[in-house]
Amino acid sequence: MLILSACEKGPAVKLAGTYTGTMDISGFGIYENSEVVITGPALSRAVITFKKFPLASDSDVTIYAARVESDPEKYTISYTGSVIPGMECNLTGNAQGGNLSLDVIIEAGGTSFSINYTGRRN
Repeated sequence: MLILSACEKGPAVKLAGTYTGTMDISGFGIYENSEVVITGPALSRAVITFKKFPLASDSDVTIYAARVESDPEKYTISYTGSVIPGMECNLTGNAQGGNLSLDVIIEAGGTSFSINYTGRRN
């Protein structure tokens, strides 16, 4: 008897990959062709990297262990915590059909920034 099973459950479209899209940062502006790289998910966690993040002097900013939940239609992503010393983050979003949408609130140096990212997997 042969029994096959899949380890990953959730939408047919994978979450992992590089997404290119638009990042709108309150008080800073709109950044076209912004890249977000997602690796995982594994054990309901993913690593999310904002490439050349404007609020960090164009350095990459990585969120480790973002929570990922899935259903047959989409992935739901969330994270609350520190991303770099002095920069707290609250992230919510979803991915469906190769499209990614993230809403992020960053608190750094006593100032809050609202970020909206929408992108498509390359």
